[in-house]
Amino acid sequence: MSKPNVLTKAIIMAMTSSILPLASPAQDAAESAAKRAIKLVAIGDSITQGGWSNYPEGVGTYEYSYRYPLWKNFVDAEWEVEMVGTVKQGFVKHPDYPDYKGKKFDNSNEGYWGWPLMNPGKEETSIKRKIEENLTGKAFDVAILEAGWNDLGQLKKKEEFPDEADFNAACAEEITRRAKTVIELLQSINENAAIYYSALPATWEPQTSVNAALKKMIGELPEAKAPVVFVDMPAAWVNKPDEPNTCTYDWVHTNERGDKMLADAYFGAMKPFVEAFYK
Repeated sequence: MSKPNVLTKAIIMAMTSSILPLASPAQDAAESAAKRAIKLVAIGDSITQGGWSNYPEGVGTYEYSYRYPLWKNFVDAEWEVEMVGTVKQGFVKHPDYPDYKGKKFDNSNEGYWGWPLMNPGKEETSIKRKIEENLTGKAFDVAILEAGWNDLGQLKKKEEFPDEADFNAACAEEITRRAKTVIELLQSINENAAIYYSALPATWEPQTSVNAALKKMIGELPEAKAPVVFVDMPAAWVNKPDEPNTCTYDWVHTNERGDKMLADAYFGAMKPFVEAFYK
């Protein structure tokens, strides 16, 4: 039998190269699926943890938290998301999160009911300490940081300031300092993770002054490997429980409408980063 000539060799090589990419479809599919999974950690206080409260007295109210409708947004977009965290249940009682489009919600998070960003003298009950303990060395691509409400209760009382403007400015300065410290901690743990810091969902002082200071501080942070984004409070937000379109059931803690509005705000803010991640 004669040896193949140059033309025959070229044809064989072309046929072989066209077959090679189809050799391991299962492996290709697995690698593609892995690229679609984004790890998201939700960090914060009661608004993040959700659970069960008893307001008004004697009436049990389940609070899913914004994490559930946020996850549903990912499902609707057909994007795979893995929730990260060591907290697996709500406060006092665990809400029943219904399956959605054949998928089961993962309740993993780092939400702590009633805890501040920092807690001088009792740092073991601070969000900062839990980040250090539970996220150091852990993989995550996106971090939502929703906190600051409970830090306000640690500051001096309004009566101790010359006027309300001084009180509001002092609150804004201290909460901003604490938030910056925690943001920098997250960046030191994972410099490639995008961070989304939530406005305090309130329509009164000193929260509005705090929100303005937080937005300014985050806008002035040095450029980093991953974005740090301030997520503004939804424009149609209503705190008052007895109004028709209220977003809370007790002025602060979110009802289902509030959860959905926060979820949509987070999803809209992180969409450019997530779209780039999935490409």
